[in-house]
Amino acid sequence: MAKQACAIFFLLALIVFPAASPALYQGEYALIVEGPAEVLLESTEDFTATAYDPAGAVIGTVTFQRTFNTLGLVTVRRQMTITKPDGTKLTLYGTLDVMVKTGGTGGTEAAAPEGAYFTNPSQSSSTVQNVTVDFIRSAQSEILLAAYTIESQEVADALIEAAGRLGPGKVKVVVEEKYYSDPKNAALYNSLEAAGVQIVSDGTASGALMHNKFVVVDNEAVLSGSTNFTAKQLTQDANNSLIFRSSDLADAYATEFNEMFGGTFDGAKTDNTPHNFTVEMGGDPGKMNINTASEGELASLPGIGSTTAQAIVSYRETNGPFGSVEELDNVSGIGPATVQKVSPYVSTSATRSVPVEAYFTPSDQVKEKLIEVINNATTSISFSIFTFTDPDIAAALSAAKARGVTVQGVFDAWQANSPYSQFDDLQAAGLDVKEDGFTSLNHSKYLVADGSTVVTGSFNWTGSASGENDENLLIIKDATISSQYLGNFNLAYASAE
Repeated sequence: MAKQACAIFFLLALIVFPAASPALYQGEYALIVEGPAEVLLESTEDFTATAYDPAGAVIGTVTFQRTFNTLGLVTVRRQMTITKPDGTKLTLYGTLDVMVKTGGTGGTEAAAPEGAYFTNPSQSSSTVQNVTVDFIRSAQSEILLAAYTIESQEVADALIEAAGRLGPGKVKVVVEEKYYSDPKNAALYNSLEAAGVQIVSDGTASGALMHNKFVVVDNEAVLSGSTNFTAKQLTQDANNSLIFRSSDLADAYATEFNEMFGGTFDGAKTDNTPHNFTVEMGGDPGKMNINTASEGELASLPGIGSTTAQAIVSYRETNGPFGSVEELDNVSGIGPATVQKVSPYVSTSATRSVPVEAYFTPSDQVKEKLIEVINNATTSISFSIFTFTDPDIAAALSAAKARGVTVQGVFDAWQANSPYSQFDDLQAAGLDVKEDGFTSLNHSKYLVADGSTVVTGSFNWTGSASGENDENLLIIKDATISSQYLGNFNLAYASAE
């Protein structure tokens, strides 16, 4: 049986519990759905929904099955109406997110959902590693990977599998020369090249670093962030990775990759990519949103004709948007059998348009873009950084504090004590900056401004990173992603000193 997980949907909030938590549950009335967290495509799985009262007593249980016909992240939903002690009825809703994969060896592997992912240094979490490997294995035509270094066997195995499956010239890698030529990495790089992975290093002429860590798959999706492709970086050091599905953004990253793969690095590069993109995020890709679909679109669903489609539209206009697909059962003319029939094809998740900017060093004035975000902040700035030596960025942060912006930062403890670190200067200027409390590295490089804008990427806040190295920087203007980064920052800040 696949890994177990459970999730609970309150009337007012969504809370995730570990598998053992239902027996310990206390709070509001709730419905907890339990079952496999990962399943195979076309499989039928068993689930249990258990209702609890505020004291944690079980007041109802139902077992049910779901058949999974769509790859990717699928939300299993269940509702149950219970009777409270005062005789009133209450409908509870429970959900469980399930990852649907194929049983094959790649190509149709469902890539992880778009969005932000973080390592957890206190638990050596494998989430970012799994996301990265699944992203590589999802490729159906081409993989372009820019790596400061590759030392993770899991990543190497995924690239080797892809090279054998996709064919000659379809898996390409650009890597930093000092790691490519390091004897301790020879066996891994030799195995990649023997499998048909094409590798180009940045050479040693300039002394600048090829410090990127990004992957472009099928010219349709991008994975980027602070995470190097090593076992420690993917599981133990504090890092973040992002996935965006956008052909325009992927094309910009592919242009940057192909420039380097052709032998043009660092100062020889030009600003040859667009920088502003709109990425559609959220929703369930390939599924119809029953809260926004027209009568004609709804009528095309299995078991739904024009009359029932009209009833669906009338119901949502009267009662508001559907909270779950199961609520279709409340519409006249629709029963449980029809709901089950249409469930694989519909969703209640809405998409949102996310402005994303992408820049590459040293040609695209990356430092200036970061300072611009700092200068535009009006209420708060939170940042987590590995190496921070640039005085111009420090001055911008000090100026932000002077104009009333709340500034908090977490430095990597090792790097904070380096001779050129800005840590002591910022602390002396009265900024709320701390050294991380992790036993591993605080390798993240991000800033959140006003709870609505995130700046992240491979770019450390140093002169060499902005003026010499090959790096990338993303600016994301989205409250949802910002909240994810703020949650990660709060964990780092809470353990910092």
